[in-house]
Amino acid sequence: MRTEVFPSLLTLLAVYHQCHGANILVLEEVLSKSHHLWYKKVTAGLVAAGHNITVVTPQLDESSPNVHYIYMEKVYEAIYKAFESNSKFDPFDFGDSSPFAQLALYCGWLHNICNGFVESAGWEILKNYPNDFKFDLVIHDFPSGMCLLSFLAKFNYPPMIQMTAYGDYNFIAYTTKSALVPSMAPHIMLPELKPTFFGRIENFLLHLFDYVYYNYVVYPKFDKIVASSFKNLPPLKELAQRSIISLFNYDAAIDGVRQLPPNVIGVAGLHIETPKALTGELKSIADEAKNGLVLFSLGSNVRSDLLGDVRIAHILKAFANFPDYTFLWKFESDTLPIELPKNVFIQKWIPQNDVLAHKNTKLFITHAGLLSTQEAVWHGVPMLNMPVFIDQFGNSFRSVQKGIAEQLAIKDLTSSSLTAKIEQLLSDEKYKKNILAAAKVFRDQKDKPLERGLWWIEWALRNPDAIHFKSSGSDLNFFQIHSIDVIAFLMVIFMITASVLVAILWKMVGCLLRRKGDNSIKSKVD
Repeated sequence: MRTEVFPSLLTLLAVYHQCHGANILVLEEVLSKSHHLWYKKVTAGLVAAGHNITVVTPQLDESSPNVHYIYMEKVYEAIYKAFESNSKFDPFDFGDSSPFAQLALYCGWLHNICNGFVESAGWEILKNYPNDFKFDLVIHDFPSGMCLLSFLAKFNYPPMIQMTAYGDYNFIAYTTKSALVPSMAPHIMLPELKPTFFGRIENFLLHLFDYVYYNYVVYPKFDKIVASSFKNLPPLKELAQRSIISLFNYDAAIDGVRQLPPNVIGVAGLHIETPKALTGELKSIADEAKNGLVLFSLGSNVRSDLLGDVRIAHILKAFANFPDYTFLWKFESDTLPIELPKNVFIQKWIPQNDVLAHKNTKLFITHAGLLSTQEAVWHGVPMLNMPVFIDQFGNSFRSVQKGIAEQLAIKDLTSSSLTAKIEQLLSDEKYKKNILAAAKVFRDQKDKPLERGLWWIEWALRNPDAIHFKSSGSDLNFFQIHSIDVIAFLMVIFMITASVLVAILWKMVGCLLRRKGDNSIKSKVD
């Protein structure tokens, strides 16, 4: 029944919007192919509803009817130059740094990305749009910066919403000016919030460092970068706070409990489609894996061939230790350091969602990206996580906590350690049992995540001037939102009061002692 409702809704919306379709500007600032594909699910839904979409993106894509892509061709070039300038940088060592160092490094990348946007021909293309061109709504993918928000002023500040494939709330709390309780919300660079006093101190200091570093280093530098193109522009962090609502990739079944205001809506699983039947060689590989298929992919941002010959050889040797299982590896190169075992197949591209849905898939070896984690949970496939950077460590930790995955650090990867983890996950039925239970909860939603996200976008189009979602803390800073100034004030009052009381008590005791001494002397004289 429900599967018929969503297409019918899109049909009705498409008929209505043939004459009333909106012009929507999508600003993709996150440098990730998988996030771009996530966004394409939304833009396809908006096009089906009759809207005209302009997408500004660092991903090369072909325009289609009602979807126009403005390609920011210098962004990847800018970030690659940053990597090349640091010859010692190894992406697989990212997780070994302290969370404070990781955050500082990540913010440096954001500045490179911003420079790449400004230097792109696409920036000038959008800048040369007529000043009176009307966009009815702006959708901004915000966690990797806010330089594209410079165009809000050019287009006379159309209503804006935030939307991202990230599932972490840290980014959203700053732009929505809502409270984020550090004692309950681990920072995105911290895999776990240790339930100890010193663990809470570390997490609080990381949140505080994040706030100070962004507000006094990152945001001002963004402003300087875009100042060459736009004069008298308001601070970008103020523009980011114009968002009416925020759609982000969150679901309690995956991410645990978060304290969300009503204008922050979770749409986790938005990208997961009804799986398509495999075809050609992939179909043969999966169908013939009678004892089980193991899928291995490090996602769209990290190439498996960057692991290096030593690690790749260890991986292939470990796979060869399971001759009864078939391994399918997303591997982007034709060159291997050792001969490919007979039970291992490599493909440069794999329809991950479709393979995970195949009945023979028993295990998913993954980088623990959020989109991959959601697909694995949705289809009930246990995971062996090899996180690389940023949120992947936290995603992995939560999966391990739930008993649906194990983790193996890439730095600790050997043929024996990988063999042991695979053996553990394939032989212990608890992982399959736990992830099927998680899948049941994740799938049991009153509406489809994509349907929910599209409804809220339509809501923003219908209510562009809505102010009832505006946070009462919109004029407060980090210290005021978390009542640190109030606590500090009360502590000062307490200390002053305590000091006065101690001083009075000390004087009273002194007087009593002196009086007792005087009485003692007098009695001796008598």
